Amino acid sequence: KEKTGILFEEADGVYISIQGKDRKKSRKRKQEMKVGLAYKGCKDDNGKTVLIGKVSFAGFYTTDDFWERREAMLRRVYNLDEVKLRVLNSDGAAWIRNACDGDVIYQLDRFHIEQALTKKIGSGRVRNTIRKMLAHKDFENLFEYIEIYRNGLSGKAYDDANDFLTYLMNNKDGLLSYRDRNIPIPEPEEGMFYKNLGTLENHNFSIICQ
Repeated sequence: KEKTGILFEEADGVYISIQGKDRKKSRKRKQEMKVGLAYKGCKDDNGKTVLIGKVSFAGFYTTDDFWERREAMLRRVYNLDEVKLRVLNSDGAAWIRNACDGDVIYQLDRFHIEQALTKKIGSGRVRNTIRKMLAHKDFENLFEYIEIYRNGLSGKAYDDANDFLTYLMNNKDGLLSYRDRNIPIPEPEEGMFYKNLGTLENHNFSIICQ
């Protein structure tokens, strides 16, 4: 029955080593556990940021089953009919990106953009230029810049730069954060604040690994 004007959501997949009877049944060494997290905002607790209204869930589900269960889990806590804005943050996986409909704003996680940039672009000068273009939301020139850089390479360096370009282009609709889309953002409740999304990596550890 919880009411909120905004709901922050995150989703990810974690590959788990399968052993014993489960491994024999699936014939796979690893299987993806899908993880979801939602909350309505944050508060400060003696210098520590705490999520408010947190709902988390995980399991070895098919994509369709995961999203149906996610919705059911959220509706156990929240009155989703009262939510005016839903924001979904992820690492860019297709099973997450393609699940967004008109009611959910999708954004690409900033940590994973930086992770891919560091891994795939070898030149420090080029990395810094890309960071500046991302900060200024100059996406059209950004794609052209990476393409020109890629075309001057060969072998693995070419493939890596192409992978990074493809990653950004596949997630073009998620490059703008929800704050930069000129859409109404409900005011936070008293004692609550909003922050950038990207907390699921920590929750992967606490929900699954730990």
